[in-house]
Amino acid sequence: ALISAIALAGPSVVNALPVADIAATGLGANAGAFIEKVAGTGFYQAFSLVFVSEIGDKTFFIAGILAAKTSKLISFVGSIGALAVMTVLSVVIGQVFNAVPSGITQGLPIDDYVAVAAFAFFGLKTIKEAWDIDEGNSIMDEELADAEEAVESSNNIMDASTG
Repeated sequence: ALISAIALAGPSVVNALPVADIAATGLGANAGAFIEKVAGTGFYQAFSLVFVSEIGDKTFFIAGILAAKTSKLISFVGSIGALAVMTVLSVVIGQVFNAVPSGITQGLPIDDYVAVAAFAFFGLKTIKEAWDIDEGNSIMDEELADAEEAVESSNNIMDASTG
């Protein structure tokens, strides 16, 4: 799957990953050099940021609850599919803002402004949500409760549509 993702991503990603170095020298001999080269790539940055940000959020708990209540395979495929669609949408939005011709923007870095606005919006939203949490409750408890509520409302919708 990783190889197909790299192939679909285009030559810039393929050239950024030191695949030839891995094949020529093996991972054991130059593991430190390999890790150092990969750490500077967009792949590593995207993977690590998404991985860290998804641990403990509502989607993390929803996937776990659904896997406990339904088929693990179906829950896995649904979760991976949803994450793939959201990733594609995010990349497309980022590429669209990055591709705006400089003649239209008159030299202003529109993509940077949009990124700053998005980070500010979601940062302030997160701070507000943290401020609204009751004393004694943790953020994880709140996320778990939200996830359980989302799964329960999904079950109610399914029951109503089949009944």
